Amino acid sequence: MSLKLIADSGSTKTHWLIKNESEIIREFYTQGVNPYFVSTDDLIEILVSNTSTEERNAIAQIQFYGAGCSGDEKCSIIKSAFVKLFANANIEVNSDLLGSQY
Repeated sequence: MSLKLIADSGSTKTHWLIKNESEIIREFYTQGVNPYFVSTDDLIEILVSNTSTEERNAIAQIQFYGAGCSGDEKCSIIKSAFVKLFANANIEVNSDLLGSQY
């Protein structure tokens, strides 16, 4: 089964959805993930604590919309964590301002 991970992150909290093509499978909240305050290793720890190995292996697409994700340098802090944990996923990291359009 191919899953999608979607995140809307501010500096204080992140809302995560894991969904398939037609429905939300699971939803959870974590601390905020702003690359000005959170490192790649911090995000890896958050993701490992809140997702199973099976979920990480099944996720084929990640859409992350976050505060502080405005330039390549800051986006790469976030993307690096996803690359390490979700080897088979297509990964998009964008500003939370873009995510607010949806």
